[in-house]
Amino acid sequence: MIFNKHPQATTVTLLIAAERSPQGLEEDAHVVLAEYFAHWPDEMKADLYARLAECLKPSMTIGQMELLVSRCLWDNQNVFFE
Repeated sequence: MIFNKHPQATTVTLLIAAERSPQGLEEDAHVVLAEYFAHWPDEMKADLYARLAECLKPSMTIGQMELLVSRCLWDNQNVFFE
């Protein structure tokens, strides 16, 4: 399978990983998305957050998280730009 990584996937993944807090990955993703995508409409951020929160697991490696983040970013983009 050929997979094109989203251009922002690595940055978002590393920001989420760096944010690691006792509150968990869902809260970390929320903080990162709110700051990194502040210029996005709220419904786009909410959609992306829902996609990530549903799938992120604390046991994931950075590589697994990056693939997941990339897929969620592409899916989010497809919903709002097509």
